[in-house]
Amino acid sequence: MLSPAVLRQVLPRCTAILLLISVAIGPVDAAPPTSPPKLGSRNTEIPFAYLAGGQRRWPVLIGTLADGDRLQLELRRDDKVVASGSRIEHDGLTVQIDRRSQLSVTAPSKSNSRFNVFLVLSRGKDRSRQSIRLQPAPPARPISYISDLVDDLIRIFWDGGARRWRPVTRDAFDQYFRRLQCQGITRLIVWPGPFPTLADPANYPETDWRRFEACAREILDNQNLNRSFQQQTGLPPWRWLRFLMKLRLNPSIMKAYGTSAVAHGIGLSVSFRPFESGLTKYYVVPRF
Repeated sequence: MLSPAVLRQVLPRCTAILLLISVAIGPVDAAPPTSPPKLGSRNTEIPFAYLAGGQRRWPVLIGTLADGDRLQLELRRDDKVVASGSRIEHDGLTVQIDRRSQLSVTAPSKSNSRFNVFLVLSRGKDRSRQSIRLQPAPPARPISYISDLVDDLIRIFWDGGARRWRPVTRDAFDQYFRRLQCQGITRLIVWPGPFPTLADPANYPETDWRRFEACAREILDNQNLNRSFQQQTGLPPWRWLRFLMKLRLNPSIMKAYGTSAVAHGIGLSVSFRPFESGLTKYYVVPRF
C-alpha cells in the first residue's frame, strides 16, 4: 500500500486521468532506429524455429549497420570455430544473414536438426557475440490462441527477479512471436481488455491531452512514488497501471508490436469480448 504522503502528492494532480482512460486506436509513428546498431538483447531467450521444407527470416539487430559494420555467423564445435561468415551450412540447412541484416534459415523437408549458432556483430575493434538456438518448427496448428494483451505485456516486460520493468524495445516483441512460432501458431486473437495500450493524441481535444500528459508525467517522474513501488513486493495494480500509462504516451510502441507480428508471419485479429469479465479482472478500486 502506498504511504499517505505519497498519495497526497500524486492524486490531486490526477483527476483528469479517469476521463481519458478509454480505448483509442489510430495511426502511430514508426519507432526511430537505434544508433549505434546492436544485437537484440532478448535474442537468446527463445529458440528460432525454422520451417522444414521452406525458408524463414527473423530480425536480430536493433538499428542499422553502418559502413564498415559486419554481422556474421559462427558455428562452433568443442569451442572451436568450424564455419563462419555471412552464410554457413550445417546438416543440410543454409543459415545466412541476408541483405536486410536478418537471420535466414532454409531447410530441406523432414529436417530435424537442432543446434546453436553464434551471431557476431563487429563494429571497428568492438565485437559482440550471442549464441542462439535453431530448431524445427512444429506443423502449423489449425487453431489460434487468445491473447490477453495487457497480461501478455506485463509478462513480456516485467522482471520478477529484479522487480523492475525491462526496457521497452522491439526485440521484446520478437521473442514473444518466436514463442508462438515454436508452438506452430500462425494467427493470434488479441483481446485488448478494458485498458487501452494505445492512445492517439489526435483523438482528443488538445487541452485534454495536455492535461493527461502532464498528469501522467507527474506519476511517472515522481521519485517518492518510484521509491515506494520499489519497496513493495510482487506486482501491485498501481505498478502495472503506471506501465500502461507509459505505453499510452508513446504510440510507436504498439506499432512495433504489429510490425513484429508481420515480420514473424503471425496474423492478428482483435476481439473485444468478453468485456464484462475484463472489467471484473482489471478494474481495482483502491481503499484509503
